[in-house]
Amino acid sequence: FMVGEHMMVAPVVHQGARFRAVYLPEGDWYDYETLEKHRGSNIIIKDAPLDTCPMYIKAGSIIPNYPRLRFVGEMDIKSLILDVYPGSGTFEHIQDDGESFNYQAGEYNHYIFNQGETTLKIETKHVGYNKSYETFTVLYHDMNVESVTADNTPIAFEVRDTGIQFEVNANVS
Repeated sequence: FMVGEHMMVAPVVHQGARFRAVYLPEGDWYDYETLEKHRGSNIIIKDAPLDTCPMYIKAGSIIPNYPRLRFVGEMDIKSLILDVYPGSGTFEHIQDDGESFNYQAGEYNHYIFNQGETTLKIETKHVGYNKSYETFTVLYHDMNVESVTADNTPIAFEVRDTGIQFEVNANVS
């Protein structure tokens, strides 16, 4: 089944099954666990032992994450983690208190993330919530680069097994 437009979840539903045939829609898709890239409009056979639920992310997707929390509200979230999969795409994120209807009075922040083949543009459309993120932590999967820049200034990045990781200031416009 699809979770939005960007994530395919393919649980094993037959008792004793260890493999799952998965039809991936058109486009390129990444195996969430292995980052193996698959061409869409195809059926693939996925090894799926009991402790695995196959998931696929569409190329060009930006998936937001928070640090692991034991309970909601355990701490203020200072950084939004963005899992970025190569390709072109757009993602919009609304930040508010998550509890009230104060967003109706403008108490929210609205961010737009536009991704090209080798670029990620972050735009702030509205600022009205007083607990803005301080940074965006970007995990760019399946990406090998020699440098990363923010506002034409080189910034530090880490090479990881799955791609690269870097942090940018969230006070962007």
